[in-house]
Amino acid sequence: MLLLKKHGIILFWILLFLDCFFIYNQNYSYHGYLKGSLIPVLMLYIFLNARKRHYLVSKSLVFMGLLFAWIGDLLMLHEGNGFLIWGMLAFFFTHVFYIVFFFRMQPLHVLKATEATIAAVILITVGYQLNKFLQPEISQLPTLKVMLLAYSVAISIMAILATNVLSNKTKKPMALGYFMPGAALFIFADIIFLVSKFKYPDENYLHVIVMMSYGYGQCLLAQGFSKHLKG
Repeated sequence: MLLLKKHGIILFWILLFLDCFFIYNQNYSYHGYLKGSLIPVLMLYIFLNARKRHYLVSKSLVFMGLLFAWIGDLLMLHEGNGFLIWGMLAFFFTHVFYIVFFFRMQPLHVLKATEATIAAVILITVGYQLNKFLQPEISQLPTLKVMLLAYSVAISIMAILATNVLSNKTKKPMALGYFMPGAALFIFADIIFLVSKFKYPDENYLHVIVMMSYGYGQCLLAQGFSKHLKG
């Protein structure tokens, strides 16, 4: 456990690089094991470093968010739109818990939320263009379309509230260094995943980009959570 407490992030990156290496070489024999171990490593790293008997609600929110992310990872190891929908539902709950975490960290004051407003405008624009681009494919899948809309709203609100942490002077370094880039990479990974799945399914390098950006995003968020929970 001492190894995970001190070097959990290094171990995470070793596992992530190995997974991406095997994906690039189209060797999926170890993908389930490697991908399935990423979130547990982050969870252990966060909670081994967290301040004892403090931040109990925040710890619970982070734990539940990462637990649903892990469930989503496992579900999306399987092919088929059914697993995709259930995986997206799991990640939807991940973002709900992250939303509550960020809101508790820094409540949103609409009249003073300049950074959050800018983030909202950017995300609405990106979401509109992505929906337009994927419309021919997803229009034939109504259940997936509804789930995708709900998920897009959830991850967008999460990113907006992560950006809103900028308005807290003491937490601003965490927002800039971890929460904002982590949320941005999470969204980028989802965009590339959708483009890869529905437009270019045979482009293997896109799968590597998805895994690397998703892993990096979760890692940054986890490091931010860890710093906050240390007090």
